[in-house]
Amino acid sequence: MMSSPLPTIHQDLPTAPKTLPYIQQIDGLRAIAVLLVLWSHTPYIAGNEISKLAWDITGKLSIGYFGVDIFFVMSGFLITRILLNSIDNHGSISLRSFYIKRAFRIFPAYYICVAMYAVFFAFDGQGLASLILYSFNYFHALNPAPHPMEHTWSLSVEEQFYLVWPLLIMLIPRAYGRLVTGLVIPLIAAAIAVSLAMMIKGTTASELIYMSSVTRMMSLSLGASLAYREVTGTNISEKRAFHLAALGLAVLIVDFGLRFAKIMPPDGYFQAVAVIGFAVSSFGIIALFINPQTPGLVRVQGALTVEPLRYIGRISYGLYLYHYLLLHALGLRPDVTANTGTSAGLVAAFLLLSFGVAAASYALIEAPLIRLGRRLDGPVRGKSAMQG
Repeated sequence: MMSSPLPTIHQDLPTAPKTLPYIQQIDGLRAIAVLLVLWSHTPYIAGNEISKLAWDITGKLSIGYFGVDIFFVMSGFLITRILLNSIDNHGSISLRSFYIKRAFRIFPAYYICVAMYAVFFAFDGQGLASLILYSFNYFHALNPAPHPMEHTWSLSVEEQFYLVWPLLIMLIPRAYGRLVTGLVIPLIAAAIAVSLAMMIKGTTASELIYMSSVTRMMSLSLGASLAYREVTGTNISEKRAFHLAALGLAVLIVDFGLRFAKIMPPDGYFQAVAVIGFAVSSFGIIALFINPQTPGLVRVQGALTVEPLRYIGRISYGLYLYHYLLLHALGLRPDVTANTGTSAGLVAAFLLLSFGVAAASYALIEAPLIRLGRRLDGPVRGKSAMQG
């Protein structure tokens, strides 16, 4: 009679939790994105032709738009990889854990800015309420007057994304994750953008398409599809990523060309095509730089990991948050300085204050509270928690 086989040693040992690798070039990409936004908002120096030319280029090429869209794709990627990692390690997503970390990362600096706006600028009850409730993207789209906090529309989009995305990831079967996030959701978002252009007249359609979370879900979801590719080891090849980036840029060139030639139909259609073009090009670019096996870009990826650039990436949230408020506080509203420019001293003061306040905010407020949020949530399970 044969004896039962002995159990193998590993059967009784717990499986070690998977930790997410820290992608150093993400900090560099964040830095590039926020610097593009800062460049687009910084006034030109009056009487300086080079400064005026650089400012004109940012406007004509929508450089700031590109920076924001890169943020969206990265956010979709980072948040989804955290959620998928939680499922792999624990069998489910802890909404408590997710929202504690998000709250400690996002709320303190954001609500400091909201408080500064409420104290130092003209009172606007509806605008303030929309800022507090993270619905400013829709409020500002319907009330598009110059506003000291108008840049925070993108943070409203992000917060709305955080509310629905963990639940959606729990509902999507893993086998269909790449298809749903990489194709189905982006196509729905594109269809909504075109529908808004068809149904709403004037600049309202353009504003809604630009700031709506349902249309911007295109970029966020494309970023999420990169996280599904990461966990399955099916990263987009260098060649295909280049082709996607080039395709998106080609769409933008045609779109902007028709716009400048006054051939493009009303604003809504221009914005709908632009949303698609920026999303595809940003997707291709992020796919290139997060893939560790992109031989043609090793040097560029290395450049993204230099410490000064990574530091700007780490303080990028505060830099994005505070800079526009400071712009208005210094009397440098973009709609005013567009025709006149400003002095070199005011430009220097704006940049120094923006970086200084962002650095102080990160050191004194953001980083300590991120660590506190992680302690309240329990043991740290990997350095990547800071990256999300």
